[in-house]
Amino acid sequence: MTANGASALDLTQGEWLWHTGIPAEQRRAMTTLLLKRGLPFEVYAQGDSYIQQERAEQVIASSPSPEYGEVLRRRCRFVADLNAALEERPTEKIHIFSVPAGQRAALVEELRTLGPVDVDSAFGANMELIAPGVNKAAAVAELCRRLDLGPEQAKKFDDIACAYTSLAYQYGLWTAASVMERGGCTDDGFIDFRGWLIAQGKDVYMAALKDPDSLADAADYQDQRFVCLPHMGDRAYEELTGREVYEDFDPAGYNALKAELKKDIVYGQGIGYPYDAADALAYLLRLCRRYMPEGVNIGAWNINSLEIRAARATAPKSRKIKKERGDSR
Repeated sequence: MTANGASALDLTQGEWLWHTGIPAEQRRAMTTLLLKRGLPFEVYAQGDSYIQQERAEQVIASSPSPEYGEVLRRRCRFVADLNAALEERPTEKIHIFSVPAGQRAALVEELRTLGPVDVDSAFGANMELIAPGVNKAAAVAELCRRLDLGPEQAKKFDDIACAYTSLAYQYGLWTAASVMERGGCTDDGFIDFRGWLIAQGKDVYMAALKDPDSLADAADYQDQRFVCLPHMGDRAYEELTGREVYEDFDPAGYNALKAELKKDIVYGQGIGYPYDAADALAYLLRLCRRYMPEGVNIGAWNINSLEIRAARATAPKSRKIKKERGDSR
């Protein structure tokens, strides 16, 4: 499923299952308006991002971080004529990176004169324009119906995603996430990171828990985020049943599933220790060289956390640290 669930592609057949995006005539009017207004934006169509070539540097400069800007530079399609490039390509979403606060209300009003549109905002001053009623939960529910999957399968997906997310709660992996974030990783950021890790597939997931430095060979974390992945099952369940998944939560069943999944995991020595920057380079040498070649700065752990204190007091450091630094632990 692409972007916000507006389109879905069967990778085995190379066939688009559906498109429920912004109509072509409305998209042409919207992009013309936004180009006239001089706003920095991208258009998602069939899984790709399109940006007007002459606005490239403005759009990149408006991205939420330098790293995100580099992702745009590498992955987006920069075209001389945006509307011409988008002809025959169903539009899933228009993402405006920054709209001044004083212009937002008037812009939304003007956009809605061009056709029905839902407006969302994911961060800061950005604005996302999508067709009414389009969302990932509805898309997953539709996919379940097409594959003849019911609420039971949606609930199982939720249980499996939650279990794998929980089983990856390891401070050594969190240290790796801090490196891949290029400067530290918050609690919420680590949830997102584990969603990304699960989406990389079982081999990458298992290898990372055995040795987080193996993520040096994985896809660039800045290229893809999977904030919604751990919640897709429960959203589909709600779409299919009208009930939230927690209302039918089975603690015993979930714990049994988690224990079964854990049997396949080999946790690497030192995976439970929260490393500081000085140790991170020895523990994650290849990862640090890839993501922070100019020097390792991963922020600081919350030393007031009883959990962090306990981990530092009881969890062993990796043998890589002992070899490199001669530590006693």
